[in-house]
This record gives sequence, structure tokens and C-alpha cells, in this order.
Amino acid sequence: MDIKPVKKKPQKTQVILSKKNDNKTGKTFLYFLIGLGLISVIIACWVYIVKSNPSNYIESGNYQAVDVGSSGNDQIYFGKIVNVNSQNLVLDNVYYIPNSSKGSNIQLQPVVCQIDKPSDRMVFNRSSVNWYQNLQSSSQVSSAINNFKKNNSTCPTITPDSSSSTSPASSPTTSATTTPKQ
Repeated sequence: MDIKPVKKKPQKTQVILSKKNDNKTGKTFLYFLIGLGLISVIIACWVYIVKSNPSNYIESGNYQAVDVGSSGNDQIYFGKIVNVNSQNLVLDNVYYIPNSSKGSNIQLQPVVCQIDKPSDRMVFNRSSVNWYQNLQSSSQVSSAINNFKKNNSTCPTITPDSSSSTSPASSPTTSATTTPKQ
């Protein structure tokens, strides 16, 4: 019996090598697509988080107006928003327009000057906030707040009215005179 050596065909070997290269290239391309997809998801999440953060719209150097309440029973507060998130809005240096201010004699009153002497911070539930907006530094409200802070170191004299409560919606009467600083 004669044994003949088997000859390897170089073409099949080349074909096999060619298939191995295609498989390696395919895996590299697949990894590239997965990496590109992950980067796209990360960028999309970052954009969503940055865009959906309400604090990004607050101009911290200016005062803001905040409308709180339900239709027909709204109250607008003025001050500086120091924190806003999905649950709360925090307003410092708070002022409001009492219901007793009518027509051309509209005056701002600081919340700290109410008869119960609250702190100068209000925390609103976001579900009760209808809107808020930045005020320009040249607005009449901003000017009135700055003038009050500059010229008044004390609150105006407050006389409780028996027919009203001390809530901003039904403010106590304030006299035009201020108590002198001693």
C-alpha cells in the first residue's frame, strides 16, 4: 500500500483566513456601534437633566415674581428664588402687594412686617406655584424693594384690623409712618 501525502490546497486556507479576518472586523464594528450607542445615551441623559432643571432659568442676581394659588385666589410674591426643584420653591427676601393697595397707590410690603413676624423665607409646594419669572433690575418692583431696604430699617407700624386676618391675601392695615430706629 502506497501512502500518498495529502496536499493542502492553499486556496482553501486563504479562504479560511479570510473568514477569520471578516469575523474580527465584524466584532470590532459591533463594539464600535455599541460604544457609539452608549455615548449617545449618556449625552441624551445629560441634556435631559440639564434642560429639565428649573434652577437653570433663575437669574440669581435679580428678583423674581412667583404666582401662588388657585384661579381667582392668586397671590404674587416677590423676592429671590434660592432653590427650586420638583417638590418645592424657596423664596427669600419676600414681599407682596397687600389687598389694601388699589389703583395708583400700590405699595409692596415685606412679609417679615406682618403682625406674626415670620422669617424672611417662604417655601411653596411646586403644585401650588402657577408660574415664576425673573424681574429686570430696572423694574418698578425691584426698585421699590431696593429703596425699602435702603431707607427702612424697621417695619411700618401694624394695627390689626378685627375684620381681617394677617395672611397676605387679607393684609393688616399699615400706616404710612415708620417706627424710628433707636
